[in-house]
Parts: sequence; C-alpha cells; structure tokens
Amino acid sequence: MNGVTVSRAGHEDLFSIFEIDGACEFSGHWSVDGYKELLKNPGGVLLKAEKDGKIYGFIAGRLIPPEAEIDNIAVCSGFRRNGLGGFLLSGFIALVREGGCGSVYLEVNEHNIAALGFYERAGFSGVGRRPGYYRGREDAILMRLNCE
Repeated sequence: MNGVTVSRAGHEDLFSIFEIDGACEFSGHWSVDGYKELLKNPGGVLLKAEKDGKIYGFIAGRLIPPEAEIDNIAVCSGFRRNGLGGFLLSGFIALVREGGCGSVYLEVNEHNIAALGFYERAGFSGVGRRPGYYRGREDAILMRLNCE
C-alpha cells in the first residue's frame, strides 16, 4: 500500500485503536485495558497500519511458540477491500515466523463472510467450529494457517 507503514503500536496508539475496534461490526470489541494487557504480555503483538500520522487499522495477537493466535483485526470502513488488512496480516505472519511459530489460529464469526473469504485467500483453512461462541447464538469458525 502506497505510503502506509505497519509497525508495533504503543500505549500512545490505544485511543485510535479502541475507536477503530468499536466502529467495526465484527471486531472483538476489546476494552482499552485489554489492549494495555496485551502490550504488557511478552508474547503480545499489536501492530498498527498508519499513513500520514493517522492509524487506519490494526491487528492484535499472541505468539505462544510453537503456535500463534490472532485475537482481533480491524480496518477503518473507508479503507477496507484495498489491501490494508492483508498488509497487516503479512506483518503479523512475518513476526510469527521470526518468533518460531509454525502455525497461526483464529476464530471468525460464521456470519462474517468477508472475513472468511479474506482468511481463505490468505491460506487459512477451517479446522473446527465453536457453537454459540459469539453472544451464545453465533458459531465461531476456527481457522489455521501453516507458516512453516
């Protein structure tokens, strides 16, 4: 993406990340404290996509060798479907490989068709289902990517 950089987020970025999270229908809707805890976690990863000093997306996850997990990813509505999510995912996967993790797991709402397609195009495949995971009514599709 032209002019966009992906880098680690810090405490100074949490307000922007929290706003993006809250504006996305299928986002994890974490609290600011949840993101603060992730930043304290030695395996925690919080990456931001930024252009001209403004954050337009983020990805949050954990490296727990030999595996990693993506907990949350969100992109501002005006910047979806233009490669920003893939840019964030690529940055995360690079850290996964550097961290010695051979696979990445995530859950996605069964009704989030756009995300399911995005992850499948990135090489993830469905490996399970968690009934009633979201609000006790909607299933989570468990997906995995082999990074070896």
